[in-house]
Amino acid sequence: MGYAWTTITVRDLEKSLAFYTEIAGLKLERRFSPTEGVTIAFLTDGESSTELELMCHDGEEAIEHKPFISIGFTCTSITDTITRLRERGDTFDETVYSPMPSLKFIFANDPDGLRVQLIEQLS
Repeated sequence: MGYAWTTITVRDLEKSLAFYTEIAGLKLERRFSPTEGVTIAFLTDGESSTELELMCHDGEEAIEHKPFISIGFTCTSITDTITRLRERGDTFDETVYSPMPSLKFIFANDPDGLRVQLIEQLS
C-alpha cells in the first residue's frame, strides 16, 4: 500500500493554487469539475507519486482547520521563502525554528488558515 494524496477543502481555488505553487513549489498536475459546483485540482512536486488535492465547493463560506494539523514542504532557502511570503502578504510566524543543526523551518498559513511548515534542510 502507498500514500496517494492529501485532500484540503479550500474556499478560493485560485488563491490556494497560487500559494501552493508560488510558496510550496508544487506544480498543477490536473484540474477538473466532477460535478456541478465542485472543482478539484491535483498538485505534485514532480518527483514523487504523492499529490496534494485541493477541493473547492462553490459557495463554501468557511473552512475550519484544526490548529494542531500541519503539512510540510521542503524549500531551498528559508530566507527566500520568507521574502516571498512577505511580498505576497501571507500570514506566517516570523520565528525560525532550528531543533538541530541540519534543519530549520517556519510555519505559514495557507489562504484558509491551514498551518504549512516550510523546511530547509542544511548540509
